[in-house]
Amino acid sequence: MERKLSKKLRKYYRTIRSLLICDKTEKDKILSDLKSDIDAKIDEGAVKSMKDVTDIFGFPDDIASDYQGKDVTSLRNIRRIIIKSIIAVVLILILIAVLYVVIILIINIAKGTYYMKIDFTVD
Repeated sequence: MERKLSKKLRKYYRTIRSLLICDKTEKDKILSDLKSDIDAKIDEGAVKSMKDVTDIFGFPDDIASDYQGKDVTSLRNIRRIIIKSIIAVVLILILIAVLYVVIILIINIAKGTYYMKIDFTVD
Protein backbone atom coordinates (compact mmCIF):
# COMPACT_ATOMS: atom_id res chain seq x y z
CA MET A 1 0.00 0.00 0.00
CA GLU A 2 1.24 3.43 -0.85
CA ARG A 3 2.62 5.35 2.14
CA LYS A 4 0.49 8.42 1.42
CA LEU A 5 -2.69 6.34 1.29
CA SER A 6 -1.72 4.56 4.51
CA LYS A 7 -1.33 7.88 6.31
CA LYS A 8 -4.66 9.16 5.00
CA LEU A 9 -6.36 5.91 6.01
CA ARG A 10 -5.08 6.26 9.58
CA LYS A 11 -6.61 9.74 9.70
CA TYR A 12 -9.83 8.35 8.19
CA TYR A 13 -10.02 5.66 10.90
CA ARG A 14 -9.26 8.17 13.68
CA THR A 15 -12.04 10.44 12.45
CA ILE A 16 -14.51 7.57 12.38
CA ARG A 17 -13.43 6.49 15.89
CA SER A 18 -14.01 10.01 17.23
CA LEU A 19 -17.47 10.17 15.64
CA LEU A 20 -18.67 6.85 17.02
CA ILE A 21 -20.58 7.16 20.26
CA CYS A 22 -20.16 3.75 21.88
CA ASP A 23 -17.73 1.94 24.15
CA LYS A 24 -14.14 1.15 23.18
CA THR A 25 -14.67 -2.53 22.43
CA GLU A 26 -17.54 -1.76 20.06
CA LYS A 27 -15.47 0.94 18.34
CA ASP A 28 -12.57 -1.52 17.98
CA LYS A 29 -14.86 -4.14 16.41
CA ILE A 30 -16.42 -1.66 13.98
CA LEU A 31 -13.03 -0.33 12.90
CA SER A 32 -11.55 -3.82 12.64
CA ASP A 33 -14.36 -4.89 10.30
CA LEU A 34 -14.00 -1.71 8.26
CA LYS A 35 -10.23 -2.10 7.99
CA SER A 36 -10.66 -5.68 6.81
CA ASP A 37 -13.13 -4.58 4.14
CA ILE A 38 -10.90 -1.74 2.96
CA ASP A 39 -7.81 -4.00 2.92
CA ALA A 40 -9.72 -6.54 0.82
CA LYS A 41 -10.65 -3.82 -1.69
CA ILE A 42 -7.02 -2.64 -1.78
CA ASP A 43 -5.87 -6.21 -2.46
CA GLU A 44 -8.44 -6.52 -5.26
CA GLY A 45 -7.08 -3.29 -6.77
CA ALA A 46 -10.41 -1.49 -6.44
CA VAL A 47 -8.92 1.09 -4.05
CA LYS A 48 -5.91 3.13 -5.08
CA SER A 49 -6.68 6.48 -3.45
CA MET A 50 -8.75 8.05 -0.67
CA LYS A 51 -11.29 9.11 -3.29
CA ASP A 52 -11.83 5.42 -4.05
CA VAL A 53 -12.26 4.72 -0.32
CA THR A 54 -14.86 7.47 0.14
CA ASP A 55 -16.64 6.49 -3.10
CA ILE A 56 -16.96 2.86 -1.99
CA PHE A 57 -17.33 3.15 1.78
CA GLY A 58 -18.43 6.75 2.31
CA PHE A 59 -17.23 9.63 4.43
CA PRO A 60 -16.56 9.17 8.17
CA ASP A 61 -19.83 10.92 9.14
CA ASP A 62 -21.82 8.56 6.94
CA ILE A 63 -20.08 5.46 8.27
CA ALA A 64 -20.57 6.45 11.91
CA SER A 65 -24.22 7.31 11.25
CA ASP A 66 -24.81 3.98 9.51
CA TYR A 67 -23.41 2.02 12.44
CA GLN A 68 -25.40 3.96 15.00
CA GLY A 69 -28.53 4.61 13.00
CA LYS A 70 -28.61 8.20 14.20
CA ASP A 71 -27.33 11.58 13.16
CA VAL A 72 -23.85 11.62 14.70
CA THR A 73 -23.35 15.37 14.53
CA SER A 74 -26.52 16.05 16.50
CA LEU A 75 -25.51 13.49 19.16
CA ARG A 76 -22.08 15.10 19.47
CA ASN A 77 -23.68 18.53 19.79
CA ILE A 78 -26.04 17.29 22.50
CA ARG A 79 -23.10 15.80 24.40
CA ARG A 80 -21.18 19.10 24.14
CA ILE A 81 -24.20 21.08 25.34
CA ILE A 82 -24.63 18.76 28.35
CA ILE A 83 -20.94 19.03 29.29
CA LYS A 84 -20.97 22.82 28.95
CA SER A 85 -24.15 23.03 31.03
CA ILE A 86 -22.66 20.94 33.82
CA ILE A 87 -19.52 23.11 33.85
CA ALA A 88 -21.65 26.27 33.98
CA VAL A 89 -23.73 24.94 36.89
CA VAL A 90 -20.61 23.98 38.86
CA LEU A 91 -19.05 27.40 38.28
CA ILE A 92 -22.25 29.15 39.37
CA LEU A 93 -22.40 27.04 42.54
CA ILE A 94 -18.78 27.91 43.35
CA LEU A 95 -19.51 31.60 42.80
CA ILE A 96 -22.57 31.44 45.07
CA ALA A 97 -20.53 29.71 47.80
CA VAL A 98 -17.78 32.34 47.64
CA LEU A 99 -20.31 35.19 47.73
CA TYR A 100 -22.08 33.58 50.70
CA VAL A 101 -18.83 33.37 52.68
CA VAL A 102 -17.94 36.98 51.83
CA ILE A 103 -21.39 38.23 52.85
CA ILE A 104 -21.25 36.33 56.17
CA LEU A 105 -17.81 37.81 56.88
CA ILE A 106 -19.02 41.34 56.08
CA ILE A 107 -22.09 40.94 58.33
CA ASN A 108 -19.99 39.60 61.22
CA ILE A 109 -17.43 42.38 60.88
CA ALA A 110 -20.24 44.99 60.83
CA LYS A 111 -21.77 43.49 63.98
CA GLY A 112 -18.39 43.38 65.64
CA THR A 113 -18.68 39.66 66.25
CA TYR A 114 -15.87 38.78 63.94
CA TYR A 115 -12.45 39.07 65.45
CA MET A 116 -9.21 37.24 65.34
CA LYS A 117 -7.31 36.67 68.53
CA ILE A 118 -3.71 35.65 68.23
CA ASP A 119 -2.04 34.44 71.37
CA PHE A 120 1.73 34.82 71.39
CA THR A 121 2.33 33.64 74.93
CA VAL A 122 4.74 30.82 75.47
CA ASP A 123 4.04 28.26 78.19
